[in-house]
Amino acid sequence: MRAAALVLVEPGAHRPGGHREHALTALAAAHGNAVVIAPYGIAGQARAALAGAGAHVAAPTGAVAAVLAAAGTYTAALAVAGRRTFASRRWPDAVRRLPHQVMLLSRCLTEAACVRTGHHLTGGTDTVVVLSASEALHGATGLLGGPHLRFVHELVTTEDAPLRILGRLTRRGERRVVALAPTGAIHGDLARRFPRLPLKVRPFAVADRGDRLTDTAFAGPRTPAPAAPTGAAR
Repeated sequence: MRAAALVLVEPGAHRPGGHREHALTALAAAHGNAVVIAPYGIAGQARAALAGAGAHVAAPTGAVAAVLAAAGTYTAALAVAGRRTFASRRWPDAVRRLPHQVMLLSRCLTEAACVRTGHHLTGGTDTVVVLSASEALHGATGLLGGPHLRFVHELVTTEDAPLRILGRLTRRGERRVVALAPTGAIHGDLARRFPRLPLKVRPFAVADRGDRLTDTAFAGPRTPAPAAPTGAAR
């Protein structure tokens, strides 16, 4: 019997080299029945490796996913324009931070489009993993996209007031998400900022020796984490 599909979402798959490309292609090859969702396309070398691994590669697909992806593209363009406009230090810090806050919203919308696509293509029963996830709006992504695991590699910013409000409004979506942190330090930062978010520590590393990942290695990250205490508040 063919293994259940593993949906791998990698927003940075269009960038050649680095841990993104290596992990994406190694996981797809090890699993043998992977669906790769790449909103901005796949770098040439990775595309060839994924084809060799028998992975199905797709962009956001479906009416709702297309709307979310378009919104993500539009807000990303706004963020880039804002970054140029507010680059001068004469602007207050809150204003200079605004473009990055908009970019976090863009990443949320794009990730949600990809997660929805993964569920749509696999019938909604298979595991969806965002390999390079945003550090913010976890609940919003879960609410708009559906259940998934998300690797948060680093926390380089905090949510300012508008995103914190949006995060509170979409907090119930955190029940559809398990966040995976590569180190205990990042796990601690996530737990402080998102006390209701289910969290686990899972080192993000794939062997270079061509070894296939074991069933145990796959099962570990896919085991849902227990929910945080209901009395906690962000």
